[in-house]
Amino acid sequence: MKKMMTSVFLMLQFLMGYGQEFSNVESPSPSTANLMKLDQTAISNYTGHPNIHIPLVSAKVLNNFDMNFSLNYNSSGIRTTEKSG
Repeated sequence: MKKMMTSVFLMLQFLMGYGQEFSNVESPSPSTANLMKLDQTAISNYTGHPNIHIPLVSAKVLNNFDMNFSLNYNSSGIRTTEKSG
């Protein structure tokens, strides 16, 4: 009987509980919005560098062969100890 009363009490507490309401959500400030843009950039999980990919031209060659031309940017830069070649 005690277990039954405890479970009924917990269910009533769960049903009577109130959560936070999101009706008063305001837009973020401009500086926060700029920080949120960084989250939209695709980042490589292996190296941690952003995947910057700019598609240029997509051409259909022959019947079912698509040829895509694009630019890829490597954001790792040149290190001071790196040798040419």
